[in-house]
Amino acid sequence: SDLLSRADGRKCPTCSCKMEHLSGQKFGHERPNAATIEHINPRKLGGSNETWNLIVRCNLCNRASGHMMNEWLQRHKHNPSWNEKKRMINYLWLEVHDTFTAQELYPELFASFWDKRNSMSTQEVEYSKEIWIKKRASWTQGKRPIRQGPRKRLT
Repeated sequence: SDLLSRADGRKCPTCSCKMEHLSGQKFGHERPNAATIEHINPRKLGGSNETWNLIVRCNLCNRASGHMMNEWLQRHKHNPSWNEKKRMINYLWLEVHDTFTAQELYPELFASFWDKRNSMSTQEVEYSKEIWIKKRASWTQGKRPIRQGPRKRLT
């Protein structure tokens, strides 16, 4: 997508990490800085795929926001009142465009988002550490992978 390629090397609007465009690559939680397309007003709340409703965020912020919103929907039994929907849509717009104001006007929603983000970030570090330990253990048992050809640089 053009939105994603233009985001390569730019800062996430929420956390300011440097995002990377992973053209044609599938990825999951192991690439927290990957550029992802976010619906400002989520489709679950009536948002569309129109360009004005899309923004690029890092994978970690996008996932944390989605988890926070899903918990919110569960608390409202997937049927929030119109006023609650408006409140959430306003918050989500601020979460992407003005995190300071989001934190000031909706402290409980922002705290939930930020807790999710920090928790996911910690889990990813632990997951990466766990994989590294397993790889290193297999190397000490004589199973070290043989490098074939020059290393490819991920861009």
